Amino acid sequence: MRLGKVLKRIGQDERYTVEKDTGLIYARVNGYSLLVDMMHFGQPYDIIFHLTKDGQAPGRQELIHHLPKHKNLQNVRVDGNKVTYQARTAMLVQSTVDSLFEIVDLITQGLEELGYEEMA
Repeated sequence: MRLGKVLKRIGQDERYTVEKDTGLIYARVNGYSLLVDMMHFGQPYDIIFHLTKDGQAPGRQELIHHLPKHKNLQNVRVDGNKVTYQARTAMLVQSTVDSLFEIVDLITQGLEELGYEEMA
């Protein structure tokens, strides 16, 4: 599976903007801006948010406890206001694209339910 094919299909969704040279994907989904880093294709990729809740940095334990259930979503890391979800690619191009869209929808819905907002 080639990264170019994955990026091309992701770029067909109007919510996602793809930088083909770098493998970076910018998106605005369900009111949240995010960055997807697929630069090291074939390895787990990162879905990055900058969040706050009641003026405070996100709580790692809360985010781990409420990690959405998806077979390709592996972990969440918190570094200050930077929240990085780690996911793995699927075996097929379309499966990887579908999986990314599903994971981002699940994450953003969960963040909204927990009361997280974008950093200003």
